[in-house]
Amino acid sequence: MKKLGIHTFSWSLQKLLGRGLQPFNIVAGKDGRLYEIRHSELGTIVAPAANLRMLEEIPEGFQFNLPKIPGELLAEAITFFRDYCKNGVELEVMVNFFYHPKTKEYVVDCPNQVVSKGCIQFQELSYQREGFIEVLQLHSHNSMKAYFSKVDNNDEKRFLLYGVVGELDQLRPVIKIRAGFNGHFYDLPLEIIFQEPNLSKTAEYPCIWHNRIMKM
Repeated sequence: MKKLGIHTFSWSLQKLLGRGLQPFNIVAGKDGRLYEIRHSELGTIVAPAANLRMLEEIPEGFQFNLPKIPGELLAEAITFFRDYCKNGVELEVMVNFFYHPKTKEYVVDCPNQVVSKGCIQFQELSYQREGFIEVLQLHSHNSMKAYFSKVDNNDEKRFLLYGVVGELDQLRPVIKIRAGFNGHFYDLPLEIIFQEPNLSKTAEYPCIWHNRIMKM
């Protein structure tokens, strides 16, 4: 329990009550909000805390702390995505981007996945065992628009970068990138994450990736 100006702050309501309420109290709730408890001879009142002058304003958002991902790796991913959006085939597929803090290199790889036009079920890649940091999960929307679906919002709970590429049947596809965790998301400009991104560029990717795709 700490003093904040004339207020007493506690993370635990039980501990606050155990030590006895002061005239001005602030306690953290399970819902992530702060609550102000006023206590006097008149009674006790609890209300959401607002405009607490003794606290600082906290800016929301995301800051990318790693080097930018080379645009060539993005070109590999988009070329791969395009191959599943042509000749009558329209399937969602995905790749993962990893960064090694010692070698300072990025890799992009394709996990085993079962796919359809609007769904992907995939197995996590195990690069973390080799010291890599998972940075970005990027999936395609074939000829559909680039947007994050309700399924994406429900599945993308970990602290990670997430991306979707749509309109792959066009000369220049559309990509959306966001950072998020546990239902909180922040849209990001492509240039913050990728170095010299060129959505129209093509690049070779490992042929073995095709062996990891199974149609649903």
